[in-house]
Amino acid sequence: MAEKRTKKDAPGEEQAGKKLTFQQRRFVFEYQVDGNATHAAIRAGYSPDGANVTGCRLLKNPTIAAMIEAAEQQR
Repeated sequence: MAEKRTKKDAPGEEQAGKKLTFQQRRFVFEYQVDGNATHAAIRAGYSPDGANVTGCRLLKNPTIAAMIEAAEQQR
């Protein structure tokens, strides 16, 4: 089922020109908690078995990196 977008795109998402999945957006939110990509990936619902690789991969995504940067600037 496709995710409904009722709110404006998250900060940084429009800069990179790509839409993120719910799980990727959740990762960005969770990464703000402690700055740990592995723990953020697990809390976002990714498999704990490969969370270290997934977290690293997600941080390299330009859209996710832009959203994290925008969130840090808002702080």
